[in-house]
Amino acid sequence: MVTLPQAVDEDPTDAGGHETPSSPEAAPSTDQTAEPTEPTTRSTAPPIAARLPELERAIVRIEALGPGDNTTLGSGFVIDSSGLIATNYHVMAEATAAQARFNDGAAYDIAGYVAVRPDDDLAIVKLKQSPPSLTAMTLRRQDDPRQLSTVVAIGHPLGIDFSPVDGRVSRVLRTSELPSHSRQFLRQLMTGDADHRWIQHTAPISPGNSGGPLLNEQGEVVGINTWVDRQSSFGYALHAAHLAGLQPRVDQPTPVEPLARYARKEARVARLLAELKPARVEELFTAGSAMQWRPADADQYETLQQLAWAITVVNLPNSLIGPGGLEDMRLRE
Repeated sequence: MVTLPQAVDEDPTDAGGHETPSSPEAAPSTDQTAEPTEPTTRSTAPPIAARLPELERAIVRIEALGPGDNTTLGSGFVIDSSGLIATNYHVMAEATAAQARFNDGAAYDIAGYVAVRPDDDLAIVKLKQSPPSLTAMTLRRQDDPRQLSTVVAIGHPLGIDFSPVDGRVSRVLRTSELPSHSRQFLRQLMTGDADHRWIQHTAPISPGNSGGPLLNEQGEVVGINTWVDRQSSFGYALHAAHLAGLQPRVDQPTPVEPLARYARKEARVARLLAELKPARVEELFTAGSAMQWRPADADQYETLQQLAWAITVVNLPNSLIGPGGLEDMRLRE
């Protein structure tokens, strides 16, 4: 989950003025003529609660595959039964190889991107093999959620897997309506000044929620949780309309592009450092020579890309690949 850098040092124990609502117990009446009162009831679960087991089957935990332990990058959700998963681009950009883990524990390798738009911080990836009876979520493409209506965020906050939390819609607004520090942050995140639509809400979200869905009371996806402002405690979900415009048509074949093509430099370097051995470099060089250095498909393009990075890393100063250099870089949350 992306957070505003200004809030990094904020005290996490500060409640920020939030209170847990409660209902006082009704006091017994001494007036025998008083009308009987309805018993006081506490807040009931929203209608979506009964559907949570079904909805959680369409949520995934996205993990980066590496030479060591797998690293949880964020959340995603199924948008088509053919194995299409929607998430944030900044989640996928930290991996050159990844898998999607469902709530039953089954993990499936991600083949690559079928659609990616860094300027919207959105990505749609495809599984190499789809699980049986895969359930897709429904997008609420047009209408804005009502102000103060209930919303539910499902994801993996701070590594606590498949955790639903609820909150309220504060308002729906555009980037241009956000405070200046938020606009500056989004320019860095999305590398542009597009006037996106955001759902500002109070459902608590943390690192690990990025790319997960924000659902209305009917269980429809109204937004994709993307960032949180720790100064105000509001979470922000990119409006589902942006994702609807990116989703490929299911009746047309869509090429799958390797994750490495859009991975951030740190992720590509980390992968190469783990794999960089003389035999591997020779293998890449032989493959490049066989295609006469003219890639005909995505796999061949990735081969040349890996070779180019290998040559670059080999020629880096030792100070960059030793302790404290690229080898120790930690990928951003």
